[in-house]
Amino acid sequence: MKQLDELVKKVYSAAIACELNVEEVIDDIADSMEAANKIAEGLPSQGDTHDWWPKWWVVFLEEWSHKCFMKCFDKCEDSKDYQKILNLWLSSFETFWEVGCDWVRNVRVNELKEGVSGTISRASPSQADEDAIWHWVDSFDEVALKAIELFKEKQRQAITQILKELEEYDKASLLGKLKRLLSA
Repeated sequence: MKQLDELVKKVYSAAIACELNVEEVIDDIADSMEAANKIAEGLPSQGDTHDWWPKWWVVFLEEWSHKCFMKCFDKCEDSKDYQKILNLWLSSFETFWEVGCDWVRNVRVNELKEGVSGTISRASPSQADEDAIWHWVDSFDEVALKAIELFKEKQRQAITQILKELEEYDKASLLGKLKRLLSA
C-alpha cells in the first residue's frame, strides 16, 4: 500500500508540474481504465490465457495517451511551433503519462494479487501449485511493463510524426491522426 501511496503522490506532482487540475487527471485515468474495462468485458472467456491482459493495456494506453497529448497540445494551442510542443511533451507530459501508467499498473496488479490470494486461501493448493500460481501472476506485471515500454516508443514516433505535420492540419485532424497511428 505504501508503494501505491507513493505513486499517487507522483501522479499529483506530475499533474501539478504540467499545471493540470489533479481531479480532472484522476477522472481521465479512471475514464481510460473504464474504456479498457468495456473492451475486456466483450472479449471471449479469458480462461488461463494472458490474451485479455495485453488487449486491456493497449486500449488503456491509447486512451490515456490521447488524453495526455490533448492536455499538452492545449497548453500550446496558439502555437504551431513543432519543437515547442515536442519539448513540452518530452520535458513534462511524457513523464506525466508514464506516472499515470505506473499507477494504473500497480492498481491492476494489486487487484489481481488480492483476487488470487483469496482464491488460494479458499483452495489450499500445494506449495508447488501456489508457487506456480504466483509466478503466473508475476508474469502479468511483466506483460504490463513491456506493453508500457513498447507503447512509449510507438507514442514518441507518432507524436513526432504528427507534430512535423502541424502546419498542415487543425487540432482535431492531428488528434485523429494520433489515434490512428497509435492503434495501428
